[in-house]
Amino acid sequence: MLLVCWRVFAEGIAVQTTYSKLKKEFENDCNTHLGKVRYVDYGPEKEFIDISNAFSPMMHKRKSFEHEQELRILYSKVPKDTQDMLLESDPNRISGGVQKEVDLSRMVDNIYVSPNAPSWLIELTNSVVDRYGYDFNVTSSTIGNDPIW
Repeated sequence: MLLVCWRVFAEGIAVQTTYSKLKKEFENDCNTHLGKVRYVDYGPEKEFIDISNAFSPMMHKRKSFEHEQELRILYSKVPKDTQDMLLESDPNRISGGVQKEVDLSRMVDNIYVSPNAPSWLIELTNSVVDRYGYDFNVTSSTIGNDPIW
């Protein structure tokens, strides 16, 4: 994780996995779309965003966020009929996304704790990992370490 991201997202954790593991986890779910975010210039010399794909607008961000190198998983449920479509489009009905059960033991490679986080966050993260029966490597990010001369 880049130092700028740790500064923006402060005292948190980062979970490391790979694109191929995410892809494999969602490959049989026809309601999901997995892809890298494309960073574009929204300025006067605007780059074209193809809207023929309904997911395309959600897979773009401003160039100023390019350091994030974001990967997104989008979920879309096609309504069965017009009544469902009206209910699905009700903004009060959609709250916080969709829960999807995944096998974390197959997906998580490492868990990194922010170099700015207090030491108790590593201990807490380890205790949560242990409580749920996982053996993930939990470590403090070394990105802020001084170089060895």
